[in-house]
Amino acid sequence: MVSSGEIPLRVQANVWAKHLSIARTGGIVLKALAQHDIFPVVVKGAVTAHRLYSDPSERDLTDLDLRVTEPELSRVRAIGREHGFTEVLFSDAYGMLSFEVAGQLVEFERFLGPPYFSSWSVDELRNDAERHTDIFGVEHLEPRFEDHVLITALNVFKDKLFDTTRGSLEDLRRFSGHRDWNERAVLERAGEHALERALAAVASLFVGEPGWRRLVAAAPWSTGTRTFAALYTRIAKQFPQSIALKLAMRAAGRPHLLPQATFASVAHALEQGRTQKRQP
Repeated sequence: MVSSGEIPLRVQANVWAKHLSIARTGGIVLKALAQHDIFPVVVKGAVTAHRLYSDPSERDLTDLDLRVTEPELSRVRAIGREHGFTEVLFSDAYGMLSFEVAGQLVEFERFLGPPYFSSWSVDELRNDAERHTDIFGVEHLEPRFEDHVLITALNVFKDKLFDTTRGSLEDLRRFSGHRDWNERAVLERAGEHALERALAAVASLFVGEPGWRRLVAAAPWSTGTRTFAALYTRIAKQFPQSIALKLAMRAAGRPHLLPQATFASVAHALEQGRTQKRQP
């Protein structure tokens, strides 16, 4: 676990400056959207830095992440243009929009996790969100604790477990040691939205963390879910670009699309192919 004492002062100062700049940018964006009755949910590093770390500069930050609904995404795009924000990326299919605002990257997404992955919606996230005023100089919404755990876990799952950011992994470690950590609340929320397979795969990365160990022990996961998590983790580590991993990611929230037996046979075939390639 990273502590401020392990980070050079110059690096801490640069990260803190980044936080201040993104906070200013967030204030600009949130004010502009509020004028049009759009209230995004702020997720990931810009808020976890203040909720999980005694010193926010311990949490590196690259951008500001916001979640909006599908109908809001196109409106946000128009509002951004109206306010002179520089559009960097827009994908209607993937539900993504990025602007550069006051020198900082601001990313909007309408999905929670991989596109079309689950039925969990931004509307539901927003209905349960908490209001805060301490970061951006204006009121903002951020997920309730267990929802933020799941959003971060889904982000790591989307990044194929081993290709994610250090900040996301550190957030998940710190979530599990926070006073608000409740493994049963996280499990219940995951069950409501059929996220058990994704959560089980991510949990496999944190076997050394007591909070995550308690979650795995308390989880009412089937043998199939636990086997899926083990296979997914192995394939993500050994075959991160494989079709099998892409199929598994798609099917994790919809088990009927990729039965356990089918996934196991694909995993076995990949392993056999790897072994044969090693033979002279």
